[in-house]
Amino acid sequence: MRKCIGLLILVMLVTGVSAAQLPGGNVYLGYTYLTSGSLSSGPVSTRHDLSNLNGFLVSGELKLLPWISGVAEYGANFGTERVSPFCEAITPCPVPFRGDTRMQTFLFGPRASLSIGGFRPFAHLLLGGAHLSQSLSVPVSGANFSGSETGFATAFGGGLDYKLIKGVAWRIQADNLRSDFFNSSHHNLRFSTGILFRF
Repeated sequence: MRKCIGLLILVMLVTGVSAAQLPGGNVYLGYTYLTSGSLSSGPVSTRHDLSNLNGFLVSGELKLLPWISGVAEYGANFGTERVSPFCEAITPCPVPFRGDTRMQTFLFGPRASLSIGGFRPFAHLLLGGAHLSQSLSVPVSGANFSGSETGFATAFGGGLDYKLIKGVAWRIQADNLRSDFFNSSHHNLRFSTGILFRF
């Protein structure tokens, strides 16, 4: 957790220094909710339901052209997932158990936006990586397992900024977050809302 807080402070400081040197852009800090189906890999692996993960999203955006910006974002989501071994491969089928999960994303890419009064709708396509770490405990045997994997990730989506006061806006954002873990592609719906500081 200390590493995440340290990385968050570093991103905010770097973005703040960039803001002092380059005109036009914003810094966003918001809450995220991640929900999805399941992730599986092969006939003897487990199924991971990456759902109901809560966390935060930090991003910096710099205007490159009147309607196009460059975006860099870091997101982290935490929670408990349900893990079920494949019953076709294991007899008798063990009951589902739970594990602690942390998913981090590091994404970059273009964002197109248009200002209409106090509103600014936008759409983006972000590319980068994701890191998944898990700590699982099997209640029947008392065994504990942990592991992690890093893979390619993309986020396609958009949102809406609403101006509150000069230099401050509220953002609502939704993305299809795709990640590659355990030799399988996984799609998450990611929702985020929070405060935006413009410079």
